[in-house]
Amino acid sequence: MLAILYKWHLRLGVIAGTFMIVWAASGLIHPLLSFTGIKPLAFTSPVESVVVEGAKAPSFLPVQNVSAVRVVSASGKSLYQLTLPNQPERLYYNAETGILLPHADVARAEKLARHYSGEKTAKVLSTTLQTTFDKNYPPINKYLPVWRVAFDRPNGLAVYVDTGEDKLGSINTPYKQTLLWLFQNIHTLKFLESRAEVMRLGIITCAMLIIIAMACLGIALLWTLKRPKMPKGGRGMHRRLAWIVWLPVLAFAGSGLFHLWVQSTTTTRETVQVLPIDIAAILSLPQGVRMANDIRLSKTPKGLLWRVEMALPSMPDATPNPHAHHMGNPLKTKTVYFSVDRGEAVPFADTDIAVAIAEQASGTPTLLPMFSPEYGFANKRLPVWRVETPNGLVFVDAKAGVVAARVSPLDKTELRSFSHLHKGQFLDQLLGISHTQRDGILAGIATLIIVISVIGLWLHPRRRRTFKKKVA
Repeated sequence: MLAILYKWHLRLGVIAGTFMIVWAASGLIHPLLSFTGIKPLAFTSPVESVVVEGAKAPSFLPVQNVSAVRVVSASGKSLYQLTLPNQPERLYYNAETGILLPHADVARAEKLARHYSGEKTAKVLSTTLQTTFDKNYPPINKYLPVWRVAFDRPNGLAVYVDTGEDKLGSINTPYKQTLLWLFQNIHTLKFLESRAEVMRLGIITCAMLIIIAMACLGIALLWTLKRPKMPKGGRGMHRRLAWIVWLPVLAFAGSGLFHLWVQSTTTTRETVQVLPIDIAAILSLPQGVRMANDIRLSKTPKGLLWRVEMALPSMPDATPNPHAHHMGNPLKTKTVYFSVDRGEAVPFADTDIAVAIAEQASGTPTLLPMFSPEYGFANKRLPVWRVETPNGLVFVDAKAGVVAARVSPLDKTELRSFSHLHKGQFLDQLLGISHTQRDGILAGIATLIIVISVIGLWLHPRRRRTFKKKVA
């Protein structure tokens, strides 16, 4: 038995060792990016004070069909922000006079970029409207269209913002782009995704299975060997490290393989309502509302309604949290709906929107103000409503009126597996540590995997010769 285990351990050694070095080294890029990469100064949208008093209903504006209507604030004035069908740049009209403000969307984009980046003084080099994803702004960023605002900074800072939702799409520098490119193309073989997806799946699957087999053979050898003393030198170090890393290797490889196959068969299903709005039918603004922080038209089962979000008193965060994008922020607003013909409050709530969009809800929606293992930070949107359905979970952004994510039972299992076994999120509560400390632990484990693999490759030729002599 020992001879069989040893033989296959040697046979798979070079291939498995090489794979482990490549995947562990490329995996280290992620914590490196977390430690050294550019981070937003703010993670939530700026809070506006939108004054309704003095504004006219939008029916007087010189436009007809639009896709979305918001009331926003700029330079102390209330403006109508209109999104037109098939026109990515939004229009802004003075809510009192109806005068069109030229280049207002560009100005709003630059204001948002400064808010999220914290850049107050650097000159804006360019502001470019982007309607498609590309290598510098991949689909994981979710939002389109966005404005790319480039600043005159030594680090080449560029900020992508969505003026329709006041959301941050991404914050980028050439350094961050380079690290992401290396991670995506080495760790996940992304360069094959669009050209040879079957080949990509095959290569990674074979590699992970070989690594899993190698780890199982290694631990079986450790349990089978009955030597009272640990060997000295490289062999001893190899065995000592094996006791430490065999379980993390199985966790990383197994959860990574599970993630690969589930994600490869899953498509992003974010539905956006694009029915045109007849602006002439909007006869009244919300009555009794003097000021709010978000006012927009919402398409509901009861027809068009004004959705008014008013901020509740809260204390600002004293110190920016570098991992706030993982946690989200508690909801600090209340929401009321109003009719568009008389401006009267109506008995309607965000939960009704969530149920209508999710369809077939089997329970009461619950508010999710922060990310979780079943709704990760890659989904971007917060807060969302968690709705249970017969087909799984649906997360709805009631403000935007879209599905933020659909999570089937299989997706839920995979997300928990990847969050805890690949990203080590269980360590946060188990050890009471921060995200930064957890990243440090994972980086240390990845480093040990590289070390044991290098030692194994160094020992391989000599051990192979020794094994052949014993067999002979």
